[in-house]
Amino acid sequence: MSDSKGQIDFQLYRYTPSIPAAVIFVVLFLLTTAYHFYQLIKSRSWYFSAFVVGGICEFFPSSGSVLTHQALDGPF
Repeated sequence: MSDSKGQIDFQLYRYTPSIPAAVIFVVLFLLTTAYHFYQLIKSRSWYFSAFVVGGICEFFPSSGSVLTHQALDGPF
């Protein structure tokens, strides 16, 4: 698709992530992961290690949403 100036307007996914939602989920994942890590150490409940690893693995995609939004809209 092109505009009146002949430039092509192409978006692969036509989706721009929400910065506030991404930041909220990053903070929530960090807080719950820290709490589960505290429980893991305090009570030596090693089954909480799955929650800690899962929280760390969820942190990266949520952080990626913030970075993707900035990459789509330009710097800052």
